[in-house]
Amino acid sequence: MEPVTGGAGPVVGLERRDFSRVFIDWIAIMDDSHGVGAFGSSGRGTEEVTGTTADLLIGTLGKAFGVNGGYVVGSAVLVRYLRETSPL
Repeated sequence: MEPVTGGAGPVVGLERRDFSRVFIDWIAIMDDSHGVGAFGSSGRGTEEVTGTTADLLIGTLGKAFGVNGGYVVGSAVLVRYLRETSPL
């Protein structure tokens, strides 16, 4: 899911719930490139504003912070799996 789009800007209807506990056999991946640094009182993005959580939070640093790079945040097991199975 991409809750905040570059052109439109608003948070797309995310209810205040933890998606990872609602469904079985899938993971919630949130691309919050436009939300981190721009939303929430501490700049933590869409998760802070809506109270939702994702199993995997990804984004780029070029949108809100104006630098090169990106991030992947999740459990140690999930991040390790991505490192070991993703192509270079």
